[in-house]
Amino acid sequence: MNMVGYLVNVPEGLSGEKGIYYSYILAANGIFIEASNPMLAARVPVAECEVRGLAPMKAKIALTYGSIPQHFFDLALGTFLAAPDRESYVAVTAAAGYALVTPSPTTPITRSPSLRNVAFAAATNSGTLR
Repeated sequence: MNMVGYLVNVPEGLSGEKGIYYSYILAANGIFIEASNPMLAARVPVAECEVRGLAPMKAKIALTYGSIPQHFFDLALGTFLAAPDRESYVAVTAAAGYALVTPSPTTPITRSPSLRNVAFAAATNSGTLR
């Protein structure tokens, strides 16, 4: 299997070989990139064009465990508003369902592999999400 796949969306369905990391898809309405990981699957258009004889494709994003619960957003917002003068970090991870992760104030925030599934960003001093 190749790292990058190349597919064509013919009327009978997708034809070609999917890639390990992502795939390009040529469809009637353009070129798309499709990729997935354990937390989500996404397909985004990268170039519009018209190709006769192919089936159209739509952009999509699908979270493995469905919508992130509103309660998680409320908890994150509460964390940010509890100390608006301090930068805070909140992440939603999805190992076996959603989990809310907040490092302790003494833990330095690094770009480690364990923080790849970030759904919420840090709050600025003004309390707004960036």
